[in-house]
Amino acid sequence: MGDTFPAFTCKDQEGKEVTQRDVMGYPCLLLFFPYAEHVESLNIAKALLPYLPDIDEFEALLIGISPDTSDTHRAMMLKHQLFFPMLTDKNRELAHQCQVGQGNTLQSALFLIDEEGTLLWIEKPAQAGGIAERVLDALEIHFG
Repeated sequence: MGDTFPAFTCKDQEGKEVTQRDVMGYPCLLLFFPYAEHVESLNIAKALLPYLPDIDEFEALLIGISPDTSDTHRAMMLKHQLFFPMLTDKNRELAHQCQVGQGNTLQSALFLIDEEGTLLWIEKPAQAGGIAERVLDALEIHFG
């Protein structure tokens, strides 16, 4: 903890480039998916959806990241009613920098960074059971 989150440039679900600089100024929850339809990652995302208003109270952003394409992300977001942006980590560079796996094998992970990009909290591998409570606790500890 306390390290600076790696700089990144990824495309979002619309194909628009997003950089770390674009999200600076806001606390961010970054949810890594090994791939778009990964069951545990989807369960984590779905567990957090009812708590988006609570996350918003901390002015925090929830952002998903996977190696899949923008088109795949758009389809997944529509299919599963996910109401947060998804970024494409095409070559898994960001996942590898964050030590979220090796080679093509990734795991679900959740990172909380502050508005300046400092890493505050990690759950790796991330598990859906009780995730909303752990996330809200981390937000309260760091931003409450």
